[in-house]
Amino acid sequence: MTPAKAGAGGHDDEARLQQERDLYLRLLQVGQQENVEPFLTEALRLIVDLVRAERGYIALGRPGDDLTKEHRWSLAYCCSEHQVADIRERISHSIIAESIRTGRTIQTPSALLDPEFGKNQSVRLNRIEAVLCVPMGRPLCAGVVYLQGHVGGGAFPDEAQRLAELFATHVAPLADRVVTRTATDDARDHTRVLRSELSVEGLVGRSEALAAVLQEIKVVAPKHINVLVTGDAGTGKTTVARAIHDNSARVRAGRFVRLHCADVDDARFRAEMFGVEGPVHREASGRPGLVEAAHGGTLFLDEVAELSPASQVSLLEFIRNPRFRPHGSADLSAADVRIICATTVDLEKAIRDGRFREDLYHRLVGMPMRLPSLSERAEDLPLLVEHFCRRACEAHQIRPLAPSANAHRAVEVVEWRGNVQQLATAIERAVIRADADGAPRVEPWHVFPDRENRREPDATAPSFQDATRDFQRRYLERLLQETGWNVTETARRANLARTYLHKLINVYGLQRPDN
Repeated sequence: MTPAKAGAGGHDDEARLQQERDLYLRLLQVGQQENVEPFLTEALRLIVDLVRAERGYIALGRPGDDLTKEHRWSLAYCCSEHQVADIRERISHSIIAESIRTGRTIQTPSALLDPEFGKNQSVRLNRIEAVLCVPMGRPLCAGVVYLQGHVGGGAFPDEAQRLAELFATHVAPLADRVVTRTATDDARDHTRVLRSELSVEGLVGRSEALAAVLQEIKVVAPKHINVLVTGDAGTGKTTVARAIHDNSARVRAGRFVRLHCADVDDARFRAEMFGVEGPVHREASGRPGLVEAAHGGTLFLDEVAELSPASQVSLLEFIRNPRFRPHGSADLSAADVRIICATTVDLEKAIRDGRFREDLYHRLVGMPMRLPSLSERAEDLPLLVEHFCRRACEAHQIRPLAPSANAHRAVEVVEWRGNVQQLATAIERAVIRADADGAPRVEPWHVFPDRENRREPDATAPSFQDATRDFQRRYLERLLQETGWNVTETARRANLARTYLHKLINVYGLQRPDN
């Protein structure tokens, strides 16, 4: 380890040494974990920061896999999904392939000017500068640690290569575990075959319940038949409707257009559906309707049970005779749309109660699809939580944050009555809170902040996690008091990195008492 320099640069060197100690500690902790993904996320962040790279990427696969095209598992830091796709599929094809083939580190100050890699079209198009690509592998696994772009320009220094190779050495023993477990997960993935045949990226999970939904999408998408999607609020009806459209021939011929029926009264329903010709009144100058906008494509009527009786009649007439006349026009036009409807209401009960037309129901129900609640596909929770974490980090331009094992357990014991949508919103808020705290991972108290001081029995509260956090807070508070708030000594006694201890102090809101 390089000693710190004296003088003006001493503070910077001390910070770098602390970062390096954090890397060593984190890598040691990684090797002891059952669920290594959250720890690898933090470790990748540390190595990227330590070598001053602009972005980092890990890809793992079986020996013989082309990691630029296929992988068992991957992890990225400071990369959007588009950048990850570029790294894996285009930008780094020659560099990663060469590192895997030769088993040596690829270190170039400018891939663009490198005589070996500069000829690669993807390198030229994307103007790749400094690259550090380190291979790692075990008998059952092959992988790379890929670091791109040196902050401030220029090449990565030799010390950066040493640290990257150290990182790869420590991570390599975990690679077999990750790849083997991923292969096991693939074997348990009931949706894997269907995903290879469909475009359903928005539907996250691998449960049998979700596989049944995908199978129905596969069956119904190619057919020109109306579909009625039912299920509790938040189960993903809009996502499923769009998936039906995306997997039909209509995706090439027309658009997917949505109307939320609860938002329109009788007059507005006709104007929204069929359009307005000319300045009929002040609020509605000439404009096309949704039927015209969806020509050749799909018209999705969300919450169709909310239509008034008069609007139900208009819809029924249109389905019987798919021709329409914009308001203020004398001309009829033929329509070519597929109708998909969705509702949270029991329409058969609504018919018995006189709130929905039975003849309209039979026209809409062509192919019924019921979506399972989140409680019926609980095994999908971990994947959903991780997906929503990644999505929130990218949407809010937040450093990559993964859920901790405790956060996963806390989520699993809660009843998500709002289903996937409620979970997505809760995780988005949790990511924002975790980032504001400077926390290394999303923890239970970020997801459930209202339960922080709750002590009464609550069957839905993650009481074990509350107790664990309470213990950690009291433990650190006692150590800090015993050491007179000497953070270095407290970190030594607790066997924690000093920077991590500072984060815990902030997360728990611990404050040094005034003397």
